[in-house]
Amino acid sequence: MKLNYYNKWNVPLRKNRYFKYCKAIAGVIIMTALTASGSEKKILFFGDSIATGVGASAKNKRFSSVLTRKLNTSFNNYKEINLAVSGSTLIGSSFFKILPKAIAVKPDIFVIQYGTNDNAIGHSSARFLYFYRQTVRKIKKELPGTKVVCMTICPSWNHYNSNFTWLNLVNTGIQEIAAEENVLLAKNFYALKNSKRLFPDRIHPNDEGHKLMAEAVYKAIKNNKAPNSDRIDFIAFSPGEYRIGGYIIELMSSDTVANGGWTVFKGLGSKAFKYKSDYKVKVTTPRNSFAKLPEVSIKHQPKGINVKWHKNTRQAYFTLPITKKYIKVTIKK
Repeated sequence: MKLNYYNKWNVPLRKNRYFKYCKAIAGVIIMTALTASGSEKKILFFGDSIATGVGASAKNKRFSSVLTRKLNTSFNNYKEINLAVSGSTLIGSSFFKILPKAIAVKPDIFVIQYGTNDNAIGHSSARFLYFYRQTVRKIKKELPGTKVVCMTICPSWNHYNSNFTWLNLVNTGIQEIAAEENVLLAKNFYALKNSKRLFPDRIHPNDEGHKLMAEAVYKAIKNNKAPNSDRIDFIAFSPGEYRIGGYIIELMSSDTVANGGWTVFKGLGSKAFKYKSDYKVKVTTPRNSFAKLPEVSIKHQPKGINVKWHKNTRQAYFTLPITKKYIKVTIKK
């Protein structure tokens, strides 16, 4: 039995045009909401031959496709848009021609994978990092609602003029750019562990390598936590001096540790941080970070750390021991 509701003119509402109109509009609103909740989103890949899938045994095994499928099992329905160009470099046509086309797509996620060919061709680290930062800033300006993901660069061997000095310097720069520009960072180089086994041609990753890359980007997107310039997440490979966020990090070579070791900082800052390292680590803090000699202590090491302080620059200097597990370092001003 149908129930009729009457308005003040004693006209059944089911026969009232206004009632029917409101009912139709309500239906449209509900359907629009349902469609929006399940609407297709776009993830765009901006890169070179690695992003096109060279090295993978099939197109669906390249890291961009593996990542998109993985996202679709956990999040909304993403469509993969791959604008990568084999043999391209960030400096040149990619920045001036492909980037504007990529921005015009208006993706929800914008993944940047560049650097291997820039290293091989011989572009300077300064010039590459300038274009890299400008790329990030241009995307942020044109697409403020888009998530930007920076990927650290893959290793390569005997690829024209490529070398690890450039790679380490630029990967440090990419980590700093991600922190200063407040965008997501995929720790791609660390995920691949500098393993030649994953690069049969010494340039392009195999299926396993592409899978590890996809997992690194997925982790960055899932965590959705952009690095912070006040508390830096930083990964370094092999001994040497690294500069990031005002810090000077010197990884000291050792006869007992091979040159292929790693150092990882979590939340490097002026009050506390965690780290693990295959090397002894000498830390120099940023200028004007301490008005007086600070106290530096490590958990489970009651004697503390010997600290030096320069009164003119107000910088502290201290050395941390080798550790295979994360240790918390506390700094008291």
